[in-house]
Amino acid sequence: MAESIISGVIAKLLEYLGESAVEVIAPFLGGRHNLKELNRTMRLIQARLLDAEKRGEGDKEAVVKEWMKRLKDIIYRLEDLFEEVAMADEGDEQLTSGKLIKYLCSFSSSSPVKLNTKVVREANIIVEELKAIESFILITGSSSESPLGLLSAGKLRSLLLLSDSSSQYLDTLFSRMRCLRSLDLFNASCKILPISIEELKHLRYVRLGSGLESLPYGITKLRNLFTLDISLFLTWSSSYLVNIEHVVNVDEEEEVLKWLQPPTSVKRLKVWSWKGLRFPQWGMNEFPFLVFVSIISCHRCHHLPSFSSLPHLKLFRLYDLGALEYIESRDDFNGTSSVTEYFPSLESLLLSNLPELKGWSKLEDNVCCPRNGCQSAKPRFRCLSVLGVEGCPKLMSMPMVPKLDSLNANEIHGSLLKDLLPAEQTLSTLNWLHIHAVQKLFSLLINVFTVVNCCSHQNSLQSLTISECQELTHLIANSSTSLHRLVITECCQLSEISSALQHLPDLKELEIQHCEVLDLGYTSLTAWHALKNLYTLELRDLPKLEMLPEGVGSLVLLQRLKLVYLTKLKALPDCIGNLSQLHLFEILECPILAVLPQSFGNLTSLQELRICNCPDLQRRCECPNGDDWPLILHIPDIYVG
Repeated sequence: MAESIISGVIAKLLEYLGESAVEVIAPFLGGRHNLKELNRTMRLIQARLLDAEKRGEGDKEAVVKEWMKRLKDIIYRLEDLFEEVAMADEGDEQLTSGKLIKYLCSFSSSSPVKLNTKVVREANIIVEELKAIESFILITGSSSESPLGLLSAGKLRSLLLLSDSSSQYLDTLFSRMRCLRSLDLFNASCKILPISIEELKHLRYVRLGSGLESLPYGITKLRNLFTLDISLFLTWSSSYLVNIEHVVNVDEEEEVLKWLQPPTSVKRLKVWSWKGLRFPQWGMNEFPFLVFVSIISCHRCHHLPSFSSLPHLKLFRLYDLGALEYIESRDDFNGTSSVTEYFPSLESLLLSNLPELKGWSKLEDNVCCPRNGCQSAKPRFRCLSVLGVEGCPKLMSMPMVPKLDSLNANEIHGSLLKDLLPAEQTLSTLNWLHIHAVQKLFSLLINVFTVVNCCSHQNSLQSLTISECQELTHLIANSSTSLHRLVITECCQLSEISSALQHLPDLKELEIQHCEVLDLGYTSLTAWHALKNLYTLELRDLPKLEMLPEGVGSLVLLQRLKLVYLTKLKALPDCIGNLSQLHLFEILECPILAVLPQSFGNLTSLQELRICNCPDLQRRCECPNGDDWPLILHIPDIYVG
């Protein structure tokens, strides 16, 4: 680890600073007092490094890594400086670190060390940087550890508390550490800040966790405070139970939230298991710094405040809101609003398990289908790139998402999918698409992800997964796309994919699993010939498949082939021997496959062969007397069993 390397260098430098070298080096570091201060600073840093290595802090916190990087640079510069001192006399050879103390002590007053002003200036700069980095202290460890050992560090500038129990010592720490500039209590489970924080006149940055219950009035006296980073987490202890609905006092629940006064500087808001019906009209505009909003398991809630005008909101999460019918209860986007003002910074949106959600707005019909056929008035998320819609079966449309990069569509209606991926509007930015259990989806046209550029077709979609779409029958493409990965699983009515395969020349991975009526044996040769860049092919649980299609032999770049649980597969085609680049071949649970084709011996690049639960084939491949053993004996790694 980097901690061990730096600790070793510091140990050598501490040897350099031994008493025998004091008289020689001290003048160049500002005198004996500064030399002793440097010695103390380095010993403290060394102890801190050893502690960090013991606890593995470098792997936990990015801020620790940055501190280590900065320290490493300073320590190595200091080592170089000491080496330069050792070589100061002209004509002397470079000395190793172990000889440095003896060499320095051999100088007399008549033969002073020849140091120029540049070296002296560098020495002073390094000393100051070491003092500065020493003032950045991190506290970690178990709940039994106490941070009171830092009380002597009165000039501490930055304090990061990572242990849960450290917050009980805050009042004592604040009373001693009057030079603090940066305070991070995000992981300290701090519920109440002591009033003594008002004495930290130099404090510029404060980060607080979601467990905070109140802020002291004295925090308003911190005139140098630039940033107050707060996460607000509101949770109700009792869970929602249908059979005790009558016990819940809805008015009381709503009053609690109504009279809550969150600070206007709050950046993260999370509400969990609240049982009211309507959120209070706080006015989200009162919280202009909100970046993250998450509302979870508020099962009775059917009204949300408007979040659409928050200028900095980037992440918006709605989970398990069983009564919510509309996200926007009023027409926040109207004819006088600018499209760019609607959720202006939103980058990630997740709607999960909202079974009664009917639309984005109650006035959605007027917004999305305005009179005179004008579609330009439909609101749009101008920055949204990551969208997840799960368990929203009644939702039929949403605002437009022109810059969508990733879409997870799970248990939704096919109308919503078509609304998000309109055939008349190509999505050139879409990179990842996962479609799962979509209702009323009968066919899917891959070309909606393609954008036409001059005379060529280009698109950004890299990965497409389709699973458990029980009504899907056709996968279609009518022009070439650059899709790299296609996974189709548990689509029990899917019968036709040839049209899609023959337009996927850049496809590298193809997986088809658990499709009951799909028979690839009748797939056209043209479809397989188009897959000229295919790298991996996996076919699993396809009850109709009796024979691999002849077109498989045209996959000359194929390196991995897996045939799993193909209960009707009778034989492999002789063209299998054309797969000259094949490295891995797995044949698992194909019970009636009995023989390998003679061309199997042509697979000279094959490195691994796995045959399992194929009784007749296993007997023919036994070493050394199996009938097919001569066809596979050249393969380095064989497993038959």
